[in-house]
Amino acid sequence: MSHYVANEHVIERVMEKVRAQGAQFLPSGANRIKAAGPFTSIGHVLAECETSFRQLVHLTNLSPSSRVLDYGSGIGRMAIPFKFFLSDAGEYVGV
Repeated sequence: MSHYVANEHVIERVMEKVRAQGAQFLPSGANRIKAAGPFTSIGHVLAECETSFRQLVHLTNLSPSSRVLDYGSGIGRMAIPFKFFLSDAGEYVGV
């Protein structure tokens, strides 16, 4: 249980940054957002980003120094939280 709580603090710090800055990393325009998935707005994309990132961190042993390969990264929805989560020792590759 303590591992889950520790992750929750880390996730919340990352998601604060995503909420504040995440939109700048997404393609602009409603048509591009809709083409990337069943999203109605940038806010919807960021909310789904938070849900997916939260699940991923809780289900794995990811750390700031992890190396992540995101096969099928689409518009980079998962890249946004990893930008704020990974340290200089970590790596994210979206394909």
